[in-house]
Amino acid sequence: FAADLGAASLAVTRGNIGIESPLPPLGEWRFGADLASEWSWYDFDDLPAAAGGLTSPLAHGQSSLLGLSLVRPLGDGWTFVGRPVIAFSGDTEAEVGDSVLFGGFVTIGRRITDALSLSVGVYAAEQFEEDAVVFPIAGIQWQIDEQTRLASRGPGLRLTRGLGEGWQAFLEGTYRPRDYRLAEDSSVPGGALSDDSIPVSLGAEWQPRPAFQFSIQVGALLARSVELRDDSGDSVFEENPDASAFLGFGVRIGL
Repeated sequence: FAADLGAASLAVTRGNIGIESPLPPLGEWRFGADLASEWSWYDFDDLPAAAGGLTSPLAHGQSSLLGLSLVRPLGDGWTFVGRPVIAFSGDTEAEVGDSVLFGGFVTIGRRITDALSLSVGVYAAEQFEEDAVVFPIAGIQWQIDEQTRLASRGPGLRLTRGLGEGWQAFLEGTYRPRDYRLAEDSSVPGGALSDDSIPVSLGAEWQPRPAFQFSIQVGALLARSVELRDDSGDSVFEENPDASAFLGFGVRIGL
């Protein structure tokens, strides 16, 4: 996808892969783990004129995430859900020890009917050289009919419709923060680049067997914010681009 950054422009290509697996339960606790990696290729155009003579601060960013799912029934229809996450995110030449971020969410929910559960909670995400993002979230798990489901996970919401033979269509939106630690030989040494947005997409998934899923989606990045900060946290460049379109493909493997 591409976006205008005032006097500059930005094009980004991303690729990702993920693996997830249930873990052995412990008493009433149920656990799951997932590992995902995302590669991002950034192409800044005319940034020097827009950012006081700087050259492009990031060309190739990588983010690897390890998440843990925690679920525990609390009785009388109430359930606790947690998802702590640790991520390593930065330029491929950045120091790994300086590229660690923590985040996640916790919710408390209650089953209203056999088809409907509601929850409330808190979402938090660490940022490089900035205060963490923290805000309340509300959740829903609603089996509308046999083929249609509305479900939230953290700061996102998805509507799915089964189409048969392993296919389903979906409409989804989520808050998606991205922070990258910059390399020491970057034009902003040891600084950070944040690229936050709300992607909204329409797509389809094919799951021929439980351990494999392929997806395709088209959508738009809304409420996007791109900011470049130095290693003291001072803003070097900040822009809020207009909405931009994207096309995505995904593969999910279960163990």
